[in-house]
Amino acid sequence: MEETTAFDWKVIEQQIAKTHSIQNEIVQTDRYDALVLGLVGDFSPGKRLAKHSATQKADARLNLLDRLKTAKCHWHKKQGQP
Repeated sequence: MEETTAFDWKVIEQQIAKTHSIQNEIVQTDRYDALVLGLVGDFSPGKRLAKHSATQKADARLNLLDRLKTAKCHWHKKQGQP
């Protein structure tokens, strides 16, 4: 969390884009795994748990960045900055 306090608007936007990319990778990996593992009959709960954990972490990161973006936006408006 400390790293985010030093982020400026541009870095926040970059981090949001990066987190969206990670979320897309999780979805794509899950689709691939479902296809391949379904063909071989391996429906291990470990993969589902790993996906769930990765999804939660990405969602939490995105939530933090969105709150930070909102806070920085309000601060800039109060300071009369764009």
